[in-house]
Amino acid sequence: MRWAARGVLGALLLASAIALPLPTAEAIPSEPITGSTSTPAGIYMTPADEESDGSSLYHALVAPTSFSDVRYVLPSDRQMFVSDADVVHVINDQGAVVRTITDIPTATGLAISADGTTLFVAEESTAQIVGIDVASGMISAAFTVAPCPQQLAVIGSVLFYTAGCSSTGMISHVNLSTGVVSTNPDQTLQDSQALLAATSDTLFTADGRLRSWGVTTDINGEPVYSAESDGSYFPHVMSLVAHDQDVVVMDAGINGYGFYRADLGGAGFISTVSYPTAVAWSADGSHIAAGSDTPRGNSLRVISTADSTVGVQAAIPSLKGLDGNQAVFPGALMYSADESRLVALTRECSGSTCSYAIAQASTSAPLPSTVTVRVTGPRTYGEPSHIEVHSPGRPGVSILVTVVNGSWHSSRSVTTNSGGVGSVNLVIPYSSAVTAHLAGDLQHEDARPQTVAVRIPAAFAVTLGRGVRVLHGVVHYGRLSDMRQRVLLNPRKALRMVKVTLQYRAGAKWFSAKPFTVYTDATGYVNTVMRQARRNVLYRIIYAFAGDAWNTSATQTSGLFILN
Repeated sequence: MRWAARGVLGALLLASAIALPLPTAEAIPSEPITGSTSTPAGIYMTPADEESDGSSLYHALVAPTSFSDVRYVLPSDRQMFVSDADVVHVINDQGAVVRTITDIPTATGLAISADGTTLFVAEESTAQIVGIDVASGMISAAFTVAPCPQQLAVIGSVLFYTAGCSSTGMISHVNLSTGVVSTNPDQTLQDSQALLAATSDTLFTADGRLRSWGVTTDINGEPVYSAESDGSYFPHVMSLVAHDQDVVVMDAGINGYGFYRADLGGAGFISTVSYPTAVAWSADGSHIAAGSDTPRGNSLRVISTADSTVGVQAAIPSLKGLDGNQAVFPGALMYSADESRLVALTRECSGSTCSYAIAQASTSAPLPSTVTVRVTGPRTYGEPSHIEVHSPGRPGVSILVTVVNGSWHSSRSVTTNSGGVGSVNLVIPYSSAVTAHLAGDLQHEDARPQTVAVRIPAAFAVTLGRGVRVLHGVVHYGRLSDMRQRVLLNPRKALRMVKVTLQYRAGAKWFSAKPFTVYTDATGYVNTVMRQARRNVLYRIIYAFAGDAWNTSATQTSGLFILN
């Protein structure tokens, strides 16, 4: 009695693979999943770059917008107005765009009325300033002014505007009490793009140098200017913001925030990283939020006005697809109503193309966060593994589960329930490391990833060649050449070692021939064939896989067969 397997050891016969059905479950592909490593816009993340002062980094939430050409931003009463090409957007203190006001050609400068009910918008191309009812978003007034209006400011019942279509410009005004529009210069400007700001009784401008005028009104409601106060020279003003009786100058050349009184006497200076762009005051005035465009990425900070101590800082992640860094847009920064977060409009430009986003950052230290993962592996190949993730106190968050074995990997996102628990059933083809990743948000730190191992068994499928008949589970053959066995080892990989042992029955006992080793082909198959056999002797074959780095062991005995 002799038999062998054709091929590797003179007995292996290669054949095409046969697909076998798997139990119903979500299957992980057996090929690596490739994709971008860029951070999707709109997801919570911890910035990677730290500032030199060693302050703790806080999370930022960045949501891209469809804004196309932002010209000016005005925070007012916990909302932010944004002039953008031919529209004005309204952003609330939760970072959501709640309204877009259309048909505002070449919208630029913005100002709010003294009672907060009317938003004024300069239309550069039409030489008009329109008034928009804040509550309804409807246009309530329109004033034809001097050509190329730019910046706006309101003191009482006077609406001031800058204008100029060339390099030089002017300040003029609209009497809101009477509706009378002045198109003559109240004050001349060295730069038509000069910035304008106002407190309740002082008008400020920056056109290369800082200037201010006290403003009252006569019996007709027309403005009366006091003597001009001339301040410091600022060649690169990013933003000019008035608050109470102070004005803050943000200048790329001084790399910080200069505070000045109405008479332009110096009130203080806060040195920060490069290119300061925006400030916002806390309700009690004890802190300011500061936005900047730093060489190492952009940051938001909360700074004590008492001792200038830098506190919270949050780097803003870059948006996908553009070079450079996001900058806090000049003036585009505000506190939420409860001051638990900062809201900023950011800009990132590559050449002449800019992308805008709404960024939020927490003003308090993030809470600790944990994640655990537990995996119940399958008893047999093809069954799903049960993966359960836990994150106490984090309901409704997305936990990324990665499954990795060497170069093979896959991933799934699992959302936690109200108890911070989520689960998924996955058919995993290989023994793998399963890791749970949970990013932080505005209130929480990143959780330390946790990894567990899952072992996946292999499995044989043995098919006997077709005989002349099958009686009581025994395949009967009439010819030796038909005594073939087709064997699939799942999951399918090449060059997996299979130990083959032929057994024959004599009386009530099974006896084994000397085993030998064969290897699977590229589709996971081996084929064996009997070269010689004794008639009317019962045979069977045991196939054994010892396991490897991909799967645990498997053993399968063929069906019974006989040569008649």
